Amino acid sequence: MSLPDFPPLLGALARENPELARPVRRLHESGDELLLQEVASLAAQPLASGLGRVALLVHLFGEIEDPGSIRQGSRETCTAAIAQMMVARLSPREYVRLVAGLASPEGVAALASGDRIRRVPGSEEVDDSGRTSVSRLVQAALMDFANGRDAYDHATDTSSRPHGPAYRGLYSPQADRLLEAAMARRYDTWEVADLNRDEAMERIAEAVGREMPVPVAIQLEGSRHAVVVHAVDPHFVHVLNPWGRRTQFERRLFPQRLLRLSLPVFGPRSPVPEWARPPERKIVGVPTLHPAFPRECPGCGRRALNSVAIGAGPAGSLLIPACNICSSAPSSPARFLPWIAGAATILMIVLIATSSSPRMIASATALLGLAVPVWIAAALSRSSPVRLVSAREEPPLLEFTAPSASWLSEFARLNPGSMKNFLERW
Repeated sequence: MSLPDFPPLLGALARENPELARPVRRLHESGDELLLQEVASLAAQPLASGLGRVALLVHLFGEIEDPGSIRQGSRETCTAAIAQMMVARLSPREYVRLVAGLASPEGVAALASGDRIRRVPGSEEVDDSGRTSVSRLVQAALMDFANGRDAYDHATDTSSRPHGPAYRGLYSPQADRLLEAAMARRYDTWEVADLNRDEAMERIAEAVGREMPVPVAIQLEGSRHAVVVHAVDPHFVHVLNPWGRRTQFERRLFPQRLLRLSLPVFGPRSPVPEWARPPERKIVGVPTLHPAFPRECPGCGRRALNSVAIGAGPAGSLLIPACNICSSAPSSPARFLPWIAGAATILMIVLIATSSSPRMIASATALLGLAVPVWIAAALSRSSPVRLVSAREEPPLLEFTAPSASWLSEFARLNPGSMKNFLERW
């Protein structure tokens, strides 16, 4: 097969490897010279140890030509896989550039937003996950980026954090972070319940009609699974499934599967639906024993960097994200403040009552004026920022109250009616 006008190394690889020749020719005939140059640059660059050049290129061509072939394999990386699918489908040159960066010896690439992602150690090696070399690199790096300060382990497919157990998959805020960075645009995330199923289906059809795929979480084969809706017709909803295949569902039944969707924002941010607005009451109840919790502190609304444990009856013990101040972590020296301030208060009172020196009495009174507020503040800081009002098992119900109205609103939005939120569980 003659392969004229190709960059030298890419042409040589195609001539020596028949599995590369056809996709290289198809790319050349497509007329996308910029994409061809990106692939040629990848073919010529140094690669990280453990990566095979021909296998990497064959896998890359396959995923560019058919993003629906991208697989998560045996890993819990469906959200990363759908972000990978969307980039490959909507911006193939961007996809090649990401792969080139992750496959380089440095292992660094930039997402469309400018955020940097890094190759996760071990993802360059062949494993038993059933994924291509490209998907191993990309999905592991996207998982590690999405989980923020947590660390993704490629070998165990888990993310570990300073406080709390390791977990698989991604929480909703992490999925949002990944999607918006990968696509460099804003998304409105909806939790879907009976009140908004029809409207959610209308919004999906509107978005895909404008050639924007919509990431959704659906109930599939007894579990929560992330897919990408890429087409809607009068009878069927067509999705890219990171199990490595294209799937279609009857349109009239698809809304019953919906759990969550991320809608691309085309203009001004969509108005907040009625069901997602802040509750007027101070107590929020949800019909599940395993609720999703916001990543903000329930005490003050600041970003949660710690957690607080509360007993929840039939639910066992729940770890709720909270800020360092409101959580009053047991390892913090602040736990001694109430005792120190209390002892100082008692000492000052004794000095005032027993001393005959006016100067000593005045000094003790002044110190007492400082010690009492410190004692009160320290004692209050040790109280839990969220309180469980009630819990029952049949039917499942947890009721919480918290000082932060925005936390209560987000808590209600994250738990609209599903019995269990497995991927959201803290």
